[in-house]
Amino acid sequence: MSTSLRRITAGIVAGFGAALVLPATATAAPLPFPCGYSSQGMDAHYRHCANTFALIHVDWDNGNHYTDCYGPWDEQTLWHDGNHRQVNAYFVNTPPRLLKNASGNWICSASQPDA
Repeated sequence: MSTSLRRITAGIVAGFGAALVLPATATAAPLPFPCGYSSQGMDAHYRHCANTFALIHVDWDNGNHYTDCYGPWDEQTLWHDGNHRQVNAYFVNTPPRLLKNASGNWICSASQPDA
């Protein structure tokens, strides 16, 4: 290979290598959410940090509420609905309704007791 062809090839390779370098402003992956309820502006998040199933009571800012079942180490974003948002979520001592799936594993039932 001629000297000039090597320089051109080296320049092209160096140019591609520079394009693959991330800019200094690149951000790291977000940290996991903390256990329990956390607020994110209009939306919120709940993370269940245990190897058990749990019944979680969720409050809306308009006074309504609902309950939901969380599996072991489950987490969900609690999205706002129009102008209303979910303002709190917490574990309740009432056991959730569970079902066994075809594989024999326990899963949350679609309906849960009100707590």
